[in-house]
Amino acid sequence: MKTSHIAAVSALSITAIAQAELITYDLQWSGINFENNASATGQVTLDTDLVPNPGFYSGEWAGSGFSNFSITVVGALSGNGTFSTATNDFSSVIWNVGNDNHGPGLGGGDPVDPIDLHTELMGQIGFSDFNVFSSFDGIPAGPGGNPEAPTGWAPFVLLTGGVNNITNTGQGEPEGDLIELVSMRPVPAPSSLALLGLTALATTRRRR
Repeated sequence: MKTSHIAAVSALSITAIAQAELITYDLQWSGINFENNASATGQVTLDTDLVPNPGFYSGEWAGSGFSNFSITVVGALSGNGTFSTATNDFSSVIWNVGNDNHGPGLGGGDPVDPIDLHTELMGQIGFSDFNVFSSFDGIPAGPGGNPEAPTGWAPFVLLTGGVNNITNTGQGEPEGDLIELVSMRPVPAPSSLALLGLTALATTRRRR
């Protein structure tokens, strides 16, 4: 009976791993390369069934395969604070796994091999962009959206202060700080923690 129970737990673990589709990432941005003191941390969840790998996506959050995005900006000249999709602070997202590092149009650049979504994404060959936008044509993302939410400026680069800074400067240099994505690393999913608990339970019962 004990052997059967352990086998059942192992089979359940394998099935859960095979069906895992959501990956949550810890995100880090830095202004060091732009000689400013701004930085940010955040999280986003990716659905491996919907996000192209390789491939290109540029559009609204709904149906993008991304969800639960949040970012906390500190040390910036403007736009400090916490912003998220939950409070309608962001309207769209760009994702590119392709050879074009300069914001490609439809098609997303030349195809490349898939990247490994289960480890640090930054630095992987072919990972060309992940970015978010807080407005479209100067209009905040949605009802209640914060116009000071950071917004995309260049591949992997956000502008703090968002719409206000772009509007105030016209075609000139932005008044906010530029921060660059330096880390996009997966965090243990709740299902993984549950599997660890099942494994520990099986080991405990076997010892008894």
